[in-house]
Parts: sequence; structure tokens; C-alpha cells
Amino acid sequence: MWFDEDQQTKSNDTVIEVENSSDEETEKCTCHKGCSTRSCSCFKNGNGCNSSCGCNGTCRNMFNHLEYFFGNDKKYSAHPCFAQWLKKTVKNADALQMIDREKLRQRIIKSENYPEMFADDDNSKEWKKKNENEKLIDTQSLFRNLMSNQATDL
Repeated sequence: MWFDEDQQTKSNDTVIEVENSSDEETEKCTCHKGCSTRSCSCFKNGNGCNSSCGCNGTCRNMFNHLEYFFGNDKKYSAHPCFAQWLKKTVKNADALQMIDREKLRQRIIKSENYPEMFADDDNSKEWKKKNENEKLIDTQSLFRNLMSNQATDL
């Protein structure tokens, strides 16, 4: 199943204000039931929980489970804009995998600014020759560069 913000009835003129969470390491929640609801303060700020949070090892905060998009090589947090989109689109950590990565990648490639940013990155003939594992690695790399905290460090 694909969640598409274009299918929503809300106006495209809506402005989303994003808080800058430079205090990410010092923020912590006091959840005791595994952060399975949207009332977790870390979730509300678009962050994953950390070791000083009250949830301990039972955390279900979806922002701790972004390896589906970014890969398993290291922990990445969502860029604030991507975090806002996820909060609007996805209900919980299990639903992250309901998002079709290939459709999301295609949508990014078709965006107005993509050709300017990545002029030769998506040679479709070469893309078609790649196996599924190679495509996944490339897609996760694209997502890390555009939608993770790594994107703000560049």
C-alpha cells in the first residue's frame, strides 16, 4: 500500500513549521509503555528515543526504526521535513514498511529540483540492469542523502 500526500484533500498551500531540534541528545521521554502512542515527547519532536529515556528496551517509537529507508549501516534520524511527512502519513513503526520505497524514489526523481541536484545519478538504462539488492542500496543511499539527518550535515 502506498500513502500519497497528493491524494489528501488538504490544500497544497499548507505551511508546516518545523522545529530545529539541536538538543536531540538531551531530549528524553518519560514513557513507560514503550512509546507505542503518539504522546511520546521524542516522537512529537520527530526524534527517536535514546538510552536516557524512560521506555528502556521496549521502545516502539517509529523514529527508532528508520533502517527501512536509510539502511542498517548506522543509525540515522529523519530530517525535520521527512519527520513531519512521516507523522502525517504513518501510524506506527510497523506501517513504515507499507510505504513503497520505489514509488517514493520515483516521486523524488520526478520532482522539479531533482535534475538540478543530481544531474546524472539516475541513468535509467543502468538502473534497469541492476539487481534488486543493488537497487535497494542505491535507493537507501538516495534517502540518506535527502531525508536523513545526514542531509543537514552536508
